Amino acid sequence: MSLIQRRRTGFALSVIAVALVSAGCGAVDENPLNVNGDRPSTASAPGSAAAGSGTGAPEEESTAGAAPAGDEWGDDPLGIAKDGATLCGVQPEKSLQQYTLLLHNPTLETFTFSEIGLGSPEGLSVVSVEVTPANKEGHGNRGAAPGSTPHAEHEAVPSPTETETDEEPSTFEVEPVPAEGFVFEPDAHIDIVVKVALDEAVDRGTAENVVVDFSSPTREYSVAHPLNITVDRTSCS
Repeated sequence: MSLIQRRRTGFALSVIAVALVSAGCGAVDENPLNVNGDRPSTASAPGSAAAGSGTGAPEEESTAGAAPAGDEWGDDPLGIAKDGATLCGVQPEKSLQQYTLLLHNPTLETFTFSEIGLGSPEGLSVVSVEVTPANKEGHGNRGAAPGSTPHAEHEAVPSPTETETDEEPSTFEVEPVPAEGFVFEPDAHIDIVVKVALDEAVDRGTAENVVVDFSSPTREYSVAHPLNITVDRTSCS
């Protein structure tokens, strides 16, 4: 074979080798790292787990821990625990001591009162608890006290002396109703009148507070009003 023929043969072999190598690279590019088709590519695509991560479980987590509607106003929606006082009153013979709590319902919820009683009473008992309508200026049924505000005013006065006749006019323009079962409407104002009396053979009685139990359609509440009461038969000294 002449020198020219050998050079032509070598050039042809080189061209064939380059073509084979190029074809091999193209085959690898068509199926990168997935020769056997074991699992799909992890690249995000519409409908893939990565693309859909904004739906499903994360939406459920966004609502977890949200406060129910009934808890919007917390554990004391009527502000009963505000504006306490320490009072002492003398219980005259044949009479009772009464304390008045003015409340406003600032919510859009309706509440129903259940039991209202004394907290940690000693020698002192509740005789009755009644409700009368009031207004935002004060105790509307018996005249507003100067400077009175909701939750702030308390009264420690004897109830009218008991007599055998029922002809004595009521001190209320609107007759009171029992507190238990009373429905407290939104934006209403009321007086809660708690009448107490000393137990027999006791000269002085006390109570740490007045506990008001009530409920909404979604939950129950029990709030202690910080009204510390002392009742004596003769003197507060």
